[in-house]
Amino acid sequence: MLKISVGIDLDNLYSGITRIANKQVRLQYNEILDCVSSSIIRINNFDFVHFEKQAEISLPNELWQYAEGTLSKVWISLEDLHRILNSLVLIHDTNLDEIETQEKITSQNIGKPKTLLDGIPTQLCETAWVVCYSITREIESFQKRLPAILKIDDSWELVGAVQEHFGHLQNAITALLNGLVRCLPGSTGLTKNSGNSANLLAALELRTRIFALRDNVLCLETRAKQQSNVDILNILQDVGRLIDDFENTPAFEWMRAGDKQSIIEQHRAIEELMTFWSPMRYQPSLRAISLLARFLEALEVINYRECLMNHDRTALQKVIDNLENFSKSPGYDIAKSMAALADIQGCDRELDRLLALALDVNSEPPWHAIIARAKEVLAGLGGKPLQSHES
Repeated sequence: MLKISVGIDLDNLYSGITRIANKQVRLQYNEILDCVSSSIIRINNFDFVHFEKQAEISLPNELWQYAEGTLSKVWISLEDLHRILNSLVLIHDTNLDEIETQEKITSQNIGKPKTLLDGIPTQLCETAWVVCYSITREIESFQKRLPAILKIDDSWELVGAVQEHFGHLQNAITALLNGLVRCLPGSTGLTKNSGNSANLLAALELRTRIFALRDNVLCLETRAKQQSNVDILNILQDVGRLIDDFENTPAFEWMRAGDKQSIIEQHRAIEELMTFWSPMRYQPSLRAISLLARFLEALEVINYRECLMNHDRTALQKVIDNLENFSKSPGYDIAKSMAALADIQGCDRELDRLLALALDVNSEPPWHAIIARAKEVLAGLGGKPLQSHES
C-alpha cells in the first residue's frame, strides 16, 4: 500500500478546532478537514504493491484501468476540497474590496470599517489560494500527460507518473494542514514532529532549495542578457522547469503564503510568455527573468528566522573554533572543519563562495578568509566569537 504521511496528528487537529469560538469558522475548518481526511484515506487505499506487480505483466492501458477508479475517487475528494477552499478565497477577495471601500468612507468621516474576514484568518485564505492553484495545476498536468504515457510500451512509466502525482498531491495537502495548524489557537502539539527541531529542519530545507533556485536563475539571467531575442525562449523554458521542480518539493509548502502566491504568479507570467512567444517579447521576457531573480534574492530574509539565526550562530562558532584549531595544529582532524562548513551553507553568499574554493582540489583552501568572514557574519547575527583556548 502507498501510505502518505502528512506529519500532522489529525485527531488532535480535530480537537484543536473545537477551541474556535466562532461557530461558522469552526464548521468551515471541520469541512476542510473532512475533505482532507477523505482524500488521504483514498490515496492510502491505493495498493501500490499490487500496482507494481501488475506493471510486470500488463500493458499501460490495462494497468491504467486498475488505477483509474482510485484516482477518480481521489480527484472527486479534491474537487470538493477545491470548492470549499475557493469559497475562502472569494470571502478574502470580497472582504478586501469592502475594506478598501470602507476605508475611503472612514477617511471622509462617514463611518467605521467592519472586521476583516468574519473570523477567518487572512493567512488561511492565502494558503487556500495557493493550494487551490497547486491541486488544479497538478491534476490538469497529469491528465494532459496521461495519453502520451499510455502510448509508451513500458508500464513502469505509468507507475512512476502515478507515484509522482500522488507525491505532488500530498505536498499540497500537507501545505494546507500546516496552514490550518498555524491558524488555530494554541496549536502546539498538533504536529507529530513538533518542536524546534522540526521547524529548523524545515527552514534549512527551504533555505537550501530557495538559494539553489536563486543561484540557477541568476546564472540564467546573466545568459539571457547575452542572448538574442530568439535564443531567450530556451532560457525561459529552463526557468519554467526550475520553478516547476521547486513547486513540487516539500520545501515549497514551508514558504509563507504570500511568497508562494508571488512565485506562482511569476511562474504564470513566464508560462504565458512561452505560450504566446514571439521575438517581440524579448524585453518582457528579460524583465520577467530579472523580476524573479530579484524576488529570490529578497528571500534571503529567510536567514532571519529565529530558528535559523540560533542554528547559524552555533554553526559559525563551530567553524571558527575548528578552523583555528586546525591552523594551529596541522594534525587536527580536517573532517570536523569541513563538516562544520557544510552546516552553514546558505547563511552567507561569500561564505558559500569560499566553501566552494575549499572543496576545489585545484586551489589552496582559503582557511583564513573563511575564519574572517565567519566572524563577520557571526557578529552580524548578534553573536560574539569566543576566544579559542590553547590546549
